[in-house]
Amino acid sequence: MYIASTSRTATYTATSAVVGIDNCLFYNNACPGVGTGITGQGGAIFQTSASTAPVTTTIRHATFQANSAEQAGAIFNLAATGSPSVINLRNSILWAHTTTITTSRMFHTSHAMGTVNLNNCLANGTNLTAIFAGNGTRTGTNMIYNQNPLFVNAVTGDMRLSAGSPAINAGSAQYGLGVDLIGNTRTGNPDLGCYERTGEGARMAEPTTGSDAGFNATLFPNPTSGAFTVSFDREITGFAQVFDLQGRLVESLQLNGANQAQFDLGGQTAGAYLVRIVSGNEVVTKQVIVKKP
Repeated sequence: MYIASTSRTATYTATSAVVGIDNCLFYNNACPGVGTGITGQGGAIFQTSASTAPVTTTIRHATFQANSAEQAGAIFNLAATGSPSVINLRNSILWAHTTTITTSRMFHTSHAMGTVNLNNCLANGTNLTAIFAGNGTRTGTNMIYNQNPLFVNAVTGDMRLSAGSPAINAGSAQYGLGVDLIGNTRTGNPDLGCYERTGEGARMAEPTTGSDAGFNATLFPNPTSGAFTVSFDREITGFAQVFDLQGRLVESLQLNGANQAQFDLGGQTAGAYLVRIVSGNEVVTKQVIVKKP
């Protein structure tokens, strides 16, 4: 998602931006950069203010999972001189984000007038400093650090909360919404993230998997020393992904009318990985074993 205000020109006055994002799931997005010198910034969101035109975005009950970028695995916040860029993130979960620039973090704020305020959020970092890079202002109140949110199945994209999740009832009613992403009622202190756990878990329209999907996939060789191929019985438009068993995205390929996907995990550690192929609402998941000599 790209969020920006607009600068003043000879024809138009500057336009500030006020944005609200509620009950959203940002899952497995990537901003890898393009070519030499063009850095990918903000795996899920890139926000920037323009000169004389501030921008403020308030995000409530969002789940950010497994997004990646060169800088800022989740959100990159760029402020112009003299023009604040503010992000308020409330009752949300941020987990398993990665950056290829080792000095970056989940959030990256550029310029002193960039601000990120976290209220009642769960994040995988030991403290506020561990999840931010850059300058600007950052605040965190009623935070939960480094406690696994216990998603039902992060690998297959099911971000509902399992029993015992630290995100259950950890939200503030002050920032709460009446319902979650799929219409479950939120009452009292709401759960963090886009899904409210009710009874045995939030109801959720499940994608078809395995033999119930409209296509079949064959993975070979398995086990493998690294390289392997997944072939399909028809041409697929969508994407193929490889996750480790902690739910971290390892590889991702776009599929545009393809009948196979090729991966090489030779640089990964030995062990089991899950391969997920998505085409529309059809999902097939396979397991591959990587063995080292």
